[in-house]
Amino acid sequence: MNKMNLRMTIFFLVCLGLTLAEDDIVVQLWEKKGKIRGHVLKSGKGLDHYAFQEIPYAAPPTGQNRFKEPKEPDDWKGILNTTVNKRVCMQALSYLNVPDSMKMSEDCLFLNVYTPMKPGNGEKASLSVLFWIHGGAYFFGSGAYQYYNPKFFIDAGIVVVTINYRLGPFGFLTTADGVIPANLGLKDTILALKWVHRNIHLFGGDSKRITVAGQSVGAYSAGYLQLNRELRVTVEEIARRGGSFDQNASYIIDSRLHVADNDVGIAASKYKSIYTNGTFKNDPGAFVRFLSGDTFITPVIRHAELASKFSPVYLYQFSYQGVMDGLSYLPNVTGTDSVAHTAELKYLFGGVEGHAGDPTDYPESDQLTMKRMLVLWTNFIKYQNPTPNSNPLSENIVWPRVRGDNIQYLNINHTLEILSNLKSYDVVERLLNNYMNPPLVVF
Repeated sequence: MNKMNLRMTIFFLVCLGLTLAEDDIVVQLWEKKGKIRGHVLKSGKGLDHYAFQEIPYAAPPTGQNRFKEPKEPDDWKGILNTTVNKRVCMQALSYLNVPDSMKMSEDCLFLNVYTPMKPGNGEKASLSVLFWIHGGAYFFGSGAYQYYNPKFFIDAGIVVVTINYRLGPFGFLTTADGVIPANLGLKDTILALKWVHRNIHLFGGDSKRITVAGQSVGAYSAGYLQLNRELRVTVEEIARRGGSFDQNASYIIDSRLHVADNDVGIAASKYKSIYTNGTFKNDPGAFVRFLSGDTFITPVIRHAELASKFSPVYLYQFSYQGVMDGLSYLPNVTGTDSVAHTAELKYLFGGVEGHAGDPTDYPESDQLTMKRMLVLWTNFIKYQNPTPNSNPLSENIVWPRVRGDNIQYLNINHTLEILSNLKSYDVVERLLNNYMNPPLVVF
């Protein structure tokens, strides 16, 4: 009988201990929206950090709110459990399928906060913040933990926020007459960023030290927030037209460059000659280089050049091909670089968009590249400078800022080196400057 009572007492104490521990990680959000409960996860080095997943930053965009600009969520009573990601926004299926543990839903406007500082412990909110916008051509993807595990950033003492935003027709359909406003997915992102500015101090983050970043169209969104300029159009649609570029100059020269009608032909011919002296049909490598340059490289460098007039900008090319990226199954096209779009994400995150397993499962050169990438990125997030101090890990290199008259970049491969004129940008820039006319919305 005494043994039974003792067992029951021990069981009661254990349960009580768990309850107290859970109640300990509760945050009252700003403006009395309600309380949320988080939980403990492990960082890349096995240290505790605190995760709050599926926090609603907007009202569900359903019913009367469907195809409308995002609204603040209603207050809620009690404590909202924010310890798991279950939903992704409605999206087109892609090579990146929705994990089995999740389901698609229109009710998906959530964000996730990961912090190395235990909320409510009395420490000053002073940590730098990474606000991450996922890619996916505005048609697929998610900011959920299953996609982007930020455990390696946490080890650098950084608060990480990842978000969902409406995709496909739910986020980017418009009737152009005000009935369905344009760019709802971008407006979701802006509301999420406002939420972070108001609330991130509750998680140890400094609202004045937020770095907005993203991958692919997520990077476009970050650029849009910075420059408030129109975004360029999806490579996929252009690529399907293939050899038609050889016959139709309008496919090579974007109409939004406003090149004079009598100059389009010669401008297109000169533009194509940068990549090939033959035809795109017979030289698919040149076609891929053109698409990469016109869709990504040229606008990215142009953006860097413009932004460098107002803030510190550092440009890089990720040229390292390792095992960790898991992209070796992609076909190589003769005459193109072998490192794929999204490859560097694998050296920054865990999860579906990151690398699988433990970093020590991979070759030493992969592990070194990962350490370098994390040091460079987290230094920028903290100091707005990726190489603020001499560091043997980054070969003691000093990464120069982008200057309008001399655009240098860091080439990240087995070694690090400073180079200039990335992908013949100087030649492309001179050509386009000679023929384009205002008003300019693309480059």
